[in-house]
Amino acid sequence: FLMSASTSARGGILGLNHLETPLRALQMYVFPKMFPLGNAMGAFASDTLLADAKQQQSLISMLDEYRIFTQKLTQTQ
Repeated sequence: FLMSASTSARGGILGLNHLETPLRALQMYVFPKMFPLGNAMGAFASDTLLADAKQQQSLISMLDEYRIFTQKLTQTQ
C-alpha cells in the first residue's frame, strides 16, 4: 500500500507512480490503490484523524481493502 504526504496540493502522487514501477519490476505485490495526502502540514485534525472527513473515510476504506488484499495473498501461498 503506497502512501505519501507532501506540502504540495498533489500529495506526492508522481513520486508514488514512479515508485510503483521498480516495485513491480521486482515482482512485488503492489496494492492497486494509492493514498497521496496533499497539503499535509494542515491535513490533520489530531494525531490520528485527518481534518477532511471525506479523506479520512477514503483512507479507512482503502486500508480495509488492503487488509482483505493481504489476507488473500497469505491464503494463496
